[in-house]
Amino acid sequence: MKIDGWKERLASAVQASGKSLRAISLAANAGPGYLFSVLNDGKDPSVEYLSRLCEALGVSLSYVLYGVNITPETERLMRLAEENPEARANLIAILERKPG
Repeated sequence: MKIDGWKERLASAVQASGKSLRAISLAANAGPGYLFSVLNDGKDPSVEYLSRLCEALGVSLSYVLYGVNITPETERLMRLAEENPEARANLIAILERKPG
């Protein structure tokens, strides 16, 4: 994984959770030392395991990867925009308009 800052955001989520690395690893159905290896030994997790860690921490995968939480509404908007290119282009034009 080559996304800048993801490990720092993951570590911050771990700290905010108040849970041990071991407890989070086990909650993610990984080995007890898995999260320690990711944070301290340079192990790169698969997307599947990173997703499980995020779920165990109660944070979104998009937040850890990109620093942005995607709400259900935003996810719905993205899905609809992907399904309809013309509507997507119109929406982009609306959102790019300068107010006033």
